[in-house]
Amino acid sequence: MLRSKISKDFKYLNKTLSSFFNQVKELERVLNKELNAEGQLKEFEEFEKNINREVGSIVDSFSLYSSINEIKDAVVGRLASIKDVIAKRKQKERKRSKAAQKSIRLLRKRISQAETETIELTRKADQFREESLRDGLTGLYNRKAFDRRIAEGLESFNRGGESFVMMMFDVDKFKWINDTFGH
Repeated sequence: MLRSKISKDFKYLNKTLSSFFNQVKELERVLNKELNAEGQLKEFEEFEKNINREVGSIVDSFSLYSSINEIKDAVVGRLASIKDVIAKRKQKERKRSKAAQKSIRLLRKRISQAETETIELTRKADQFREESLRDGLTGLYNRKAFDRRIAEGLESFNRGGESFVMMMFDVDKFKWINDTFGH
């Protein structure tokens, strides 16, 4: 029965750890996508090139046209083009910002889930540790707990800690107790 429980809990721990690592991988993928600095730099350079081209056209209109009205019409047309380029860039940045905010919300949710799962894993690990140190039937500490406590006591003593006392009991006719009342 204990073996079955430990096996079930071990499978749960493996599943939870696997889920946690998959969430970390997803976080890395999303961050790489959102923080694609090289792609954003190219987009900004293209934006800057479009604005510079439009401004250059405004400057050229002073030498291409002779009347004030022609120059004025050309400048107004180029300013409208600049306004369109800026509006398109603004719309693109809004979409990117909304997508980033959505990704951040999703990541926060996943991080929260991972934290909850980590707390549960820690609790389960503590429970396993405690169960591994006690007899399943009597609840008494077992040989593993005894060996661990002796090692801790000796280590503390060797570091200059306080001395400790070890007491052992030998129960006579213990076989009869087991045979009579069960193991």
